[in-house]
Parts: sequence; C-alpha cells; structure tokens
Amino acid sequence: MMSVAVDTEKYYVIASVAGGALEVRDASTNNGALVCLGENKPENHRLWKFIPAGDKVYKLQNKASGKVLDIVMAGITDGSWVHQWDNVDAASQLWSLVSAGSAGIKVKSALSGKMLDLVGGEDLAAEGAQAQIWQDVNGKRQLWALKQPEDYLPQEEPAKEPEQVEQPKQEEKVEAVEVVEEKEPEKQQEVAAPVEEKPVAAPKEPAKPASKPAPKRRGGGRSKKSTPKK
Repeated sequence: MMSVAVDTEKYYVIASVAGGALEVRDASTNNGALVCLGENKPENHRLWKFIPAGDKVYKLQNKASGKVLDIVMAGITDGSWVHQWDNVDAASQLWSLVSAGSAGIKVKSALSGKMLDLVGGEDLAAEGAQAQIWQDVNGKRQLWALKQPEDYLPQEEPAKEPEQVEQPKQEEKVEAVEVVEEKEPEKQQEVAAPVEEKPVAAPKEPAKPASKPAPKRRGGGRSKKSTPKK
C-alpha cells in the first residue's frame, strides 16, 4: 500500500466516503471525549492537523481542543473505541495514511495495524456513529478523504454568455428581374459648326434698253403735214 503525503502546516476535514466527517463529540475539549461521525462541514472540532511523529507516521491533533486522536485503553482488538487525549508518548496515538487508489485513503493504527472504522452498517454510517478500529475489510466505513476548509467554499460559476435566440429564417423572396442588355450608345453625328451665311444681294433688275433717238429727218426744217386723203 502506498503512503499519502499531507501538508503538516494545514488542517484537514477527515471526510468519510460513507458520509459525514470525523469530529469530537459535542465539540468537547476534555480528555476522553469520544470521536464519532458528524456533519461534513469544516468546523473547528472537525479539523485535524497531521503532526509528524516518525517516518510517515503522524499524530492527529484536533483544532478545537488541541488534543490528539487516541485508542481507548491502548486497545488492539477489533471494536476498540477511539477518543481524544493529551499528546503523550504512546503508540496508541500514532497513525499512518495509506492510499486506496481512487476509492480514497485509509487511516491505519501504528500500534495494531488495524484501520480507523465506524460502528454501523457495512457501507453507510449514520451521524453520531462511534469511531473504532477494525481489521482491513475494504469497506466504505474504512475509506476517507482529506479536504481543506477552502474546498467547501461555493465555487463561482463562469459567467455564461447570453444564449442567442435563433430567429426564424424568413423565406427569401426571389423577384424576377428583367435583364436588359445594355446597348452601346449610338455615336452622335458630328454636327458641323454652323457656317455664317453672307447676306445675298437682291437680284438686280435688268436695265431697260435705252430708247433710240428718233431718226433725224432729212432736209431739215419742219415737216410737211400730210393731208389726209379724201
């Protein structure tokens, strides 16, 4: 079995896998106060510190009383009860931690080699159940988990992004579009610059023929009047 490393400067809740946690009954500070199963909450009479007492061997000191976990009358038989007592030089106060894999840990008495156990049913134990030692039977009443007080603080959940409500898709209306071919613009005829028209002279009237001078009568003088013939 593998040993379990702990921080000897910190206090731990020794929580039972069967439910609840190890506590001094009635939060007593007296020698001989029994140790039993209480609520799984990090109160001082449920907090234990691991004091090194040899090679991977510890004494379990209660925070509220300052006393350590001990076996009544230094018992070594199955069913010997556990209580608290002043820290003295006694093997009945020595414990080691043994790994049970993913199932948890076991607390083993250095005096008898038996496991910290709870009086009660095979798997579950009710609050108030007396702590005792018993041979290793791989039962839940012999399995424990070490928790620190901060493990009991409520965990802040990461802020959730607001869920985006998917809008119903609207049917896209497809309108028929008349495609008009673009024609190249017709080239405009070049318009010649207007020619300035010169004023047209009025047509000249034909000159009247000059009147011929009357023929001169020969002989000169007045002409004789012709006498009309009768």
